[in-house]
Order: sequence, then C-alpha cells, then structure tokens
Amino acid sequence: MSSKSPRFRSESSHSETKEERQRSRERASRTPSNRNGKSSSPDIPDAPKIEVRTADQGVVLKSRQLDQFLKSVRGEHVSRKQRQELLDQLPRVQHLAAVAPFVDTALASSNTNQSAVVPVKALVDNHRLFMAIANQAAIASAGIEKGASLSKITPYLDWISKIASWGIQEATAARRMAAIASATRKDPQLVMPNLKVAPLAVEESMSTSAGEMGVPLFGSALLKEAREKAGDSDFGQVIRKLEKRSREGSRPSRAQSSRYSQSFRSRYDSLLDQVYDSSPSSKRPSFVAIKSACQAGRLADFVQNWAQLTSDKWILSTIQGYKLEFSRRPSRSVHVSNARKFSLCQQNAILDEIASLLDKRAIVKVKDGANLWFSNVFLVPKKDGGNRPVINLRPLNKFIRARHFKMESISMLRSLLLPDDWLAKLDMKDAYFGVPIAASDRKWLCFKFNGSTYQFRALPFGLSSAPYVYSKVMRVVATHLRQLGLRLIVYLDDWLFLNESKKGLVQDLKVVRSVFAHLGLIINEEKSSQTPSRTLEFLGFIVNASAMTLTIPDAKIQKIREKAWRLMHATCSLRDLAEFLGRLSACNVACYFSKLMARRLQRSLHRKANKRGSSIDYDAPCSLTEDELADVRWWYDNVRSERTRKLLEAPVSLKIQTDASTRGWGAVCGLISTGGRWSIEESRLHINILELKAILFGLKIFASASSNITVLIESDSAVAIAYINRFGGTRSGSLLELSRSIWNWARGRNIFLCAAHIPGVENVVADRESRVFLDKDDWTLDKRITRVIFECCGFPAIDLFATRLSRQCERFISYRPDPYAEAVDAFAHSWNYGLAYAFPPFCLIGRVLRKAQQDGSPLLLITPFWPSQFYWPILLRYTHYPPIILPKTSRFLVNAAGEDHPLSYRTDFRLVLWRIYRMSGGLLGFPKEQRKRYLTLGRRPLEANTIHQLKDFLTGVSVNR
Repeated sequence: MSSKSPRFRSESSHSETKEERQRSRERASRTPSNRNGKSSSPDIPDAPKIEVRTADQGVVLKSRQLDQFLKSVRGEHVSRKQRQELLDQLPRVQHLAAVAPFVDTALASSNTNQSAVVPVKALVDNHRLFMAIANQAAIASAGIEKGASLSKITPYLDWISKIASWGIQEATAARRMAAIASATRKDPQLVMPNLKVAPLAVEESMSTSAGEMGVPLFGSALLKEAREKAGDSDFGQVIRKLEKRSREGSRPSRAQSSRYSQSFRSRYDSLLDQVYDSSPSSKRPSFVAIKSACQAGRLADFVQNWAQLTSDKWILSTIQGYKLEFSRRPSRSVHVSNARKFSLCQQNAILDEIASLLDKRAIVKVKDGANLWFSNVFLVPKKDGGNRPVINLRPLNKFIRARHFKMESISMLRSLLLPDDWLAKLDMKDAYFGVPIAASDRKWLCFKFNGSTYQFRALPFGLSSAPYVYSKVMRVVATHLRQLGLRLIVYLDDWLFLNESKKGLVQDLKVVRSVFAHLGLIINEEKSSQTPSRTLEFLGFIVNASAMTLTIPDAKIQKIREKAWRLMHATCSLRDLAEFLGRLSACNVACYFSKLMARRLQRSLHRKANKRGSSIDYDAPCSLTEDELADVRWWYDNVRSERTRKLLEAPVSLKIQTDASTRGWGAVCGLISTGGRWSIEESRLHINILELKAILFGLKIFASASSNITVLIESDSAVAIAYINRFGGTRSGSLLELSRSIWNWARGRNIFLCAAHIPGVENVVADRESRVFLDKDDWTLDKRITRVIFECCGFPAIDLFATRLSRQCERFISYRPDPYAEAVDAFAHSWNYGLAYAFPPFCLIGRVLRKAQQDGSPLLLITPFWPSQFYWPILLRYTHYPPIILPKTSRFLVNAAGEDHPLSYRTDFRLVLWRIYRMSGGLLGFPKEQRKRYLTLGRRPLEANTIHQLKDFLTGVSVNR
C-alpha cells in the first residue's frame, strides 16, 4: 500500500460561510497533539467534547500490558515510542464508503468456470488488523472509564482510523487480485501492475437502486492499464466494454444489498426503465449515497442528487441557501424588541424550544449587531395544553414578495382515489428546516431572549414565503415519483400514497423511502402511517377507500359544537365569530353545505369588520341577527349528520340551460323549452338576480320530479354560475338569499348542482325564450272581481288555465312548463279537484265544456258574453244558476306586462261568470223560462260595496237583456 495515497475526502460537502470556516480552523488548532508532537489529522470530523471527571487523571499502562498488546498485533517486541511512530505513519485511504466496492457483472462473469478466491494470507493480514482495531478501542474505552483527558485518548482514536484505513486498502488489493485471477489465467500483477497501490476511484462512484453509493473496485485508470496490457484478447474486450459503460454513466449491477430486497430493486429499475427508456431525451437519475449529520439545512448536502432530478436554477440555488425575495427593502433602522413579559413557566418553555433549535442547528447564537433585524417571540397554545414558542415575522413579511401558487389538497381524492384502494401516509420531520437560508440573508431572521441573540440558518415557520418555497421544492420530488407511476398527494410535509394492491403499496413505499433518503428528506416515523390500510386520517379528515367517503373526525365535530354553543348562549366577539368560521371553512371538503350555511355569518363578519376600518378590534362585542343565530343553531344540531361526503359524485343526469333578460326568462332541457315574462316588479331587479331566478325556474320545471341526481346548469352569467358553485357569496345579500333558496330546494330532493358557463352565442334557445313570448292568450281578470266571486261562490281548489303571473289560485295548471305550476296542459289531467276556476282562451271554451262534462267536475267558468257562439246553448244547458255579468274596472283584463286586452275598449265587450256544479242526477240545466234572465254585478265599477251588490243580485235582482 502506498503511503502517498490521498487523504480522506468527505462526499457531503457543507455550504459554510467564511465565519463558519474560521471557527472550524480554530477548533482544529485546539485539537490536542499526539505523543510525537504531531497534530491530529484535520481529516477527522469534529468530535463532541468529552467531559472528564478528573482533569489530571490519565491512562497508565504497564510494560507488561504494552508487550501483550504488541505481541497480539505485530508479533514482536517494540518500545512504546516505536509503536507510536509506526501507527502515526500509517496513511488513510481517500474513501470510506457505506458499502464495499463492487465488481461489474461483465468482469465477474467473464470466466464462469472459475470463482474468485481471496488468498489466505490476505485474510490473515486483515484478521490481525481487526484485532489491532479491537485492542486500540479497548484501550481508549478504558481511558474514558478512568476519566482520562482528551489529549490522552485522541491518539488512540486516530490510530483506530488509520488501522481501519490500512485494512480497507489491503482488502481492496486482495479483492482486485481475486477478481483478476477469476477472469484470466494470467498473473494479476502482470495485467494490472498498480492494482495494489491504486486508490479507489471515488469520483467515479455510482448509485445503486437500494439507495447506496457504489464505488467500482477498478477505476478507469486501472481499466485503461489493463486494456493496454490485454490487447485484443477476450479479457481486453471485457475491459473495453467496462470503459464504455463508465463513459455513458450507466449504473452497473452489483450484489444484492442487505437493506432492500431484490424484488424492490427490480421494481425500481423497471419503473425507471419504463419512464426513461420510453423517453431517450430524458436523463436517467443516478443518485449518490450521501451521509449528512445535519438536520437543519441538510438539503444543501444533497444538491448533487437534486441535480439529477431538475435543472431548475432556482431550485438548486434554493436548496443550497434560500435568498429572501423582497418587494421593497426593509429599513435597516427597524428593530423589533421583545416587549412581552413571560412567566417562569413560559420562559422555561421558550428556553427548551431554543435549546431544541440549537441542537438541530436551525438557529445559531450570534453577536448582537446594528445590522440585524429582530422579531418578537410569543407563545401559542398546543393541542396537548402546553405552549409553543413562535417568532413573530409579521413586520418582516410586509416586505416579502407575495407569491401566488396552487397547493395540492385532499379534494384531489375525488379524481385520484379508486374504490378499495390501499392507503399510506408519510410525514416529513422538521420539513421547513431542511431548506437552508443564504448566509447573506440570515441577518433578517434574528430574535433575542434573556440577553442572547439568535439567528435562523434554516427556513423558519412564520415566514410568508415559506409555504411557496417548500411546496415548489417538493414538487420536484412529487414529479419524479409520479413519473414512476406512483399515485400520491403532497401538501407541504404530508404525503399520501395510494395503490390498488397492498403489496404494490409496500413496494411503492420502499421506492419512496429510498428517494427521500437520497434527497436528504427525513421521515417522521411517529406521525407516519406506513402500514397499508383502507381507512386513514389525512390532513384532518378520515379517508375511507372502501366506502369512498371523506369524514370529519369526532374531535373537529366537538370543537364546532362548542364554538356554536358559545355563539348562541354567550356574548361573543368578532374573534369568536372568526374562529367559528375558520373551523367551518376547514370542513368544506367533507360537508356538502358547509359553505352555504356559513355565508350569512361570513357576510356579517365582513360587514362588521369593514365598519371598523383598517384597524379591526377582534375583541369588540358582536351581535347576531335571528337569521344568523338560526344558522349557528343549524350547525350545532346537524354537524354530526352532515359530517360525511361521498367522494364519487353522481354523474350528471340532467342538463338545463337558462337565460334571462329584463323582459323575461327562458329555460331549455333537451328538446323541451319554455319561458315567460317577468312581473312589473321583477323587471326592475338587477340582471344578476334575474339570472338566478331563471335558474330556479328551470330547476323547478325540469327537476321537480327527480331526486338523488346531479344537475348541470349552463348559463351565460358568470355571477350566477359563481353563486351556484360557491354556495352563495358575501358581496350581495339579495344574491345570497336567492342562491340559498336554490340550494335549499335542491337539498330537499337530494339533488347536487353544478354550474358551467355557456357562451351567449350558443345559448340561443334559452335567450329566445326570454325575449319572445307565446302568451297572447294569457289574460288576468281583475283580482278584486275574482276575490268577490270566490267569497260568494266558494273558493276553488285550482286554476285550470294560468301562469305564475296570471293565476287566481295558489295551485294552477299552465299551458306550457311553468316553475310553480302543478301540471302542464289541463286537458291531459283529470279535473277531480273539487271546485275549479277556469278562464280559458276563448277558442277553447267548447273543449272545456266537453272536459267538464266527462269528468263531472264543478267549475267557476269565465267566458265572453257572446250569445252567438256555438257553445252558448251548452252553457245554458249545464249551468245551475243565472250567469253573472261582470262589471268593467280600470284593470278589467290585463296581461303580465300590464297591457289591457284589445277588446276591453269596446263597450259591448263583457265577461260572464257561469257556475257549473255537479248534482246527484248529473248536470242539471238552467230552466228554459229563465234563460233570458241574467244577473249583473252592477252598472258601475266595483266599489267598496261590491260584496253587498253581488249578494243582492244573487237573491233575485235581475234585468232583461
């Protein structure tokens, strides 16, 4: 073994500042010298200080003990000084890997008839070296037990490292000779003259599928040497093949690792093959096994592996040191001091947290300076009843650039989860702390406590840009795993994995753990659920893959009911209302109507907060209206029954297109279309209200008989669509109440609504229905007249010919689809309603009489006074009482637009009321001798004495016509 071998070189280089490097040099200069006066090798990582019980006590070795030690190691008697000099002169190999160097498969199998045999002498030499290591360790351990000083123990630790290095190099040489001997019949030293002294080729290390770094047993220099010696022989061809693989950067195969099974590596390899072989332009990742003792800022140590997954300069720069992005530069004179007073218990909690952060190296203690920005420290309650210290970065966040980005959420399960999937979740440990802060920007992240100054060196919680930074970095990992075919959801440090088979999920988790380990991500084993299950709590909700549901846990339910009880029975503040709404908002994904039943309260909070201007006093008292209290009470009573939501929505069963104009509304479903006018009062409403009313009308017309379905509403109004999809809004009270009416109507039928935009040019039919009206025969008799008629002749059960604007009864039948009609087309239904009111189009009077005769139904029938019509004798035959001629009034006969009937201006145009009742013997006609006698409702317009006039005429007052 050459004594000029390069020294040990760490693969995980730390990104250190100038100050940190200076401190490292100072620590190295303070390292105790060995007994030859030489300083310990600077290649040994800094070790923690050893506290000795007695400073002056040392290790006392007797000559007999030394002789026994030397005999066991070297087999000869030497002095202590000679032994020390011998051990000090031992070199170190340049590489200490986690696994032994591998031999490429092509070389190992080039001669299958021979096996690699390690010489017995090499095994004996290594045996002696292992004994030497054990003896040195025993001496150092005895010294520690006796309280030896660090200067007495350090040389033994140094010698242990050197002896181990010697053994590694000897084993390397022995394995090289055995491999060459098995591949060729020639003398190994003739094929590779330098195989015993050549160091391991660390720079040519390659990753394995098991997540370990593999160092080739033969580097490119030795392969070149062997190729020149072998020439064109079979062995020379094998060497050239190995050199080609090395240049292409392919991952060589190696023996099975004890850490992961062969089936796992095969799955990972096959996944990589599917992705990268199908896309030759893509670079296949080749991870290097990296060891890092850091917990905070550790991603910087793994930048080499991150570079295998992304070429994004921002990502690679951020994981080596995130630089704060300012919208404007903070004033250097701004210092935020700690004005709060803490109890002794609170101080201890803060000190414990500071100690924990120091151990993780998330913060470092620094000297106070004028160029530092300080933030306050305060306490927030934890779930277990304790307090968590938090640094208040709000003043600094005002200067941080706000980045809008989209985060993944549990709502993605609606598209991702399959029935009977297996689930598992992983939680990252100290996730934010993995991202280091650039040394130049750490001055903005300082705080003081108990006279000490601390500075964050890793991404802290509370920084407004932290979620954006961490989410963008983790997207690189999620992208790589998704390219391998893994189904997952990642929300900051929470990962959910899904697979249709239990075995497949176990294999997926092994792949994930390997990738995480290579990238420096630490899994929180306690908070993770790695056993495949079909029911799992993720992001505060219970996911049930068997039932395909999402459920609010009991703890959340209890918190909501407690808050609701407080709002109903105690004086509440804006803070109480805001906290209650925050809990409701967190339940949106699992509760269908949580948004709907929270909108009134949200609107109330916004209005109360806006009245107080920019400085909102959340501790100010807050009073709720009766409607708002009713919504709070609904939550208290129904949150348990509304806690579960199905992840699979019912497919769209019905599609309705609607439109509205200032004149009317229209709705289309399939080949059926309908529409109508607005009333005079409705036409004055805002167009957005009219659009929502058109949607309500369309639903009532086409979906009234349906239940347990999903209805798609298409409209060209963006506002109407938003108020449907978002379960209302807070800007308009009128739109909110109307959208509540729509959703409450749908809830009663278990109908789920979804709305989509349709361009106006494609919504032609509904638009035409809202502007062109087929209501020329829809006329309304003056309601003052009908009120008197009903009081005197009986109140009918239904209006057989009407619309929502012209109806005289609560129940009515329309001539075309109408939102409030009980049915459409009176002639298609039986008239067995009891007494009915009918004011049909004049051309249908004969048909009405025939239908009344068939069904034997009593009617209050209104017709024109036209004795010349063919149906007049039939009316006289089937009426029971003298007909009543109705008087003309100021609004005698009008349509929905308030326009008078064209014939109402003629003096000879009169309307007649016929009372047709069902008798036991059938329909009895009006006596012939009285058929020229009619009752009249007076020759003057109806006045306050209308009822008395009608009663008088019904008792026999008549005139001849």
